[in-house]
Amino acid sequence: MSTTGIPLTNATVLDFSQYRFTPTAAQQQEFEASFKTFLTNQYRQVEDYHAHPSAQPYAHVVVNGQVVATLDNQGGAATFAGFRGNLQGLPSQGDGPQLAQARAEYLARQSGGQVVKANTALDQAAYQALPPLKFRVDTQAMQADPLFQSLSPAAQQALLGLQEV
Repeated sequence: MSTTGIPLTNATVLDFSQYRFTPTAAQQQEFEASFKTFLTNQYRQVEDYHAHPSAQPYAHVVVNGQVVATLDNQGGAATFAGFRGNLQGLPSQGDGPQLAQARAEYLARQSGGQVVKANTALDQAAYQALPPLKFRVDTQAMQADPLFQSLSPAAQQALLGLQEV
């Protein structure tokens, strides 16, 4: 019987337990930059989201006097216990009120209901003219994160200086 390959009769086991990886300064900066981005995104919160006009109702789908779905001005949809329809074909093209209208019509067809526009419904031009959402970083929660604690003190201070992203 013949075997091929590398003979292991004289092989030695290497013990790497005594070795430590020490990144170069450039690698450390790259690691910290990626950690900062990750942490900032992880603890980023929208300020006053529910007060922003884009989060206000665009329309309701009503079946037999009962609201079975609500759509916001961004096109986000929430269905409720009375909804009896298929969500698999929910439109995804467009944005804002255009998307909200398409989705409301679809949900109304699926449930046998009707679309009732909310008094907070925006038209597409008003939606496009809205100020952007404002974000803040929850620095208290971020400081408790072990990843934050693994950063150098200088990187921590730089990261804490970011209040709005």
